[in-house]
Amino acid sequence: MAGQLAEAEDVPAKAVPLLVRAAEAAETPDAARAQAVIALTKTVDPGAWRAVLRALPKVQATKSENNLAEKAGNAFHNAPKLDQVHGVFEAVAAEADGPASALAEGAVLRLASRKVGAPEARAAANASLDAGWSQPRRRLQILKAAAQVGDASRAAAFVAALDDPDPTIAKAAKETVGRLKIDPERFRAESRAAKVGDLAVEDALAQVQKTSGDATRGAQLFGQVGCNGCHTVRPDEPLKGPYLGTIATVYQRRELAEAILLPSKTLAQGFVANHFELKDGTEVDGFVVREAADAVTVRTIAAVEQTLPVAQIARREKQQRSLMPEGLASGLTVRELASLLDYLEQLPGAK
Repeated sequence: MAGQLAEAEDVPAKAVPLLVRAAEAAETPDAARAQAVIALTKTVDPGAWRAVLRALPKVQATKSENNLAEKAGNAFHNAPKLDQVHGVFEAVAAEADGPASALAEGAVLRLASRKVGAPEARAAANASLDAGWSQPRRRLQILKAAAQVGDASRAAAFVAALDDPDPTIAKAAKETVGRLKIDPERFRAESRAAKVGDLAVEDALAQVQKTSGDATRGAQLFGQVGCNGCHTVRPDEPLKGPYLGTIATVYQRRELAEAILLPSKTLAQGFVANHFELKDGTEVDGFVVREAADAVTVRTIAAVEQTLPVAQIARREKQQRSLMPEGLASGLTVRELASLLDYLEQLPGAK
């Protein structure tokens, strides 16, 4: 059965418990365990994915026939439904307890740095890594997982860990930096660089125009700074605030930077925020997307549409400021801001 379902396009929900048992039972033959893992990666069942995390390290330690161990690893890494089960990886990685957690950590790293997929999964993965980095056991696990999966998206943090007071972590950081071929001096120089918030806006704009960044790092910052909470970059994503997938075809580099540093200076057409106060005391802020005689439909920056009956609106006021707060980029260096701009300029829709 495991062999048949490993080749099938979909796995019936009723088959999951048996596949889980096959993946985890000590007496399961190596080939059947690998096939069970492959089959389970086609589901979105949290329990199935926890079983995958526990069983795959055992599979990879064997030499099953027909390269099944390699196929199981590929099925895990390339599973099309990873975004839908990101919470499982974050929870197991947070346990920082053995091979299953290490495998989950690698998945969290890949989800955090990937350019495709659900932005919510990417943001959650980055939040998980940010929280985990403050814990020594998890920090060590992240370093080792990054070296294992070849992910250098958090290179600056890895370089900083070279000076970690914990010698075990410092040693792991040295091994990871070496394996990923990261130049520590480059990142140390960046950490000493002035932050955008320390510069006059005109100085920051002038510097970022002539600075080249790293688009991959910019994609990571897009999530870390919180841009993806209010903006989308793909046409198939529910619209929130202004769509940024083609923003570089509308604005030049300086204008893009200015829109980030001074969000209220120029408000995008159709995205002037409105503040509503209802008679029951509820307050709603968002963009008006439909207006009829008896109701107004408002889209919040969380992409949620609310229909407000006109009879219930006590007060309505257009905002003269953007819903995007100022200072979001103040903690970035000029090169990091340049990286964020590079990411926006290389989006497929912006070309």
